[in-house]
Amino acid sequence: MFNIIFLDNNLQDLQRTKEYLESVQNEIKYDVNIEYCHEESQMFQILNAKTSPYDIFVTDINMRNLSGIDIARKIRDEQKNAIVIFMTSYTKYVYQSFEYAVFRYIRKDHMNEELLPALQAACEKLAVSRRTYIIIKNTQGIQKVKSSDIMYFELENRKCIIYTREERIEAWKNITQLKNELGEEVQLFIEVYRGCLVNKKHIKKVWKNENKLVLDNNIELPISRRKKKVIEETMANYWNKHK
Repeated sequence: MFNIIFLDNNLQDLQRTKEYLESVQNEIKYDVNIEYCHEESQMFQILNAKTSPYDIFVTDINMRNLSGIDIARKIRDEQKNAIVIFMTSYTKYVYQSFEYAVFRYIRKDHMNEELLPALQAACEKLAVSRRTYIIIKNTQGIQKVKSSDIMYFELENRKCIIYTREERIEAWKNITQLKNELGEEVQLFIEVYRGCLVNKKHIKKVWKNENKLVLDNNIELPISRRKKKVIEETMANYWNKHK
């Protein structure tokens, strides 16, 4: 789960944001907990806490006693890996914010177009950065495999076969067990035909006139004709976010 907090001393803007997110939260592909804060005194408490439960901070820039730049600076001092997103009506701080690795700028008057994709991208970045491992048992022994190294996995003769760039690994797991073990990182995979899931990170091409795709090691995989349109749309969105 990813914990997200919105910081904005404009209660009306914050309420508008909350209503919008409640209407689209089911579209967020990750398990998230979202909180809202408009009292600056509470913001100071959150930012001065020795440990923070929050992974993503979405903050206004121009507040009475606390600017978004101050918030970004404080977060970077305490949490190097937290994601900071500015949602504001002001753009004059854009260049100043580069120092604090602000992830995205959301324009308040374009919230409906920009906020959801930004949260999706932030969650995906966090999921990748956590780099979980899965444990594989088979007749050869036991080994751990970094989930980000998995290019694809498929069901073959009632066995789950995992492919990395270097290895073909048979696992004593079924597809459902492997997906559960991947946890949040399963969102990085897309099913291309029944029983085969491919890591989007390793897809470099989807053929237009043929039902197949190409991985970044030039391996070609078939894709379901029924799933092709969804795969094309999913990969177009993924590549746009990871240019």
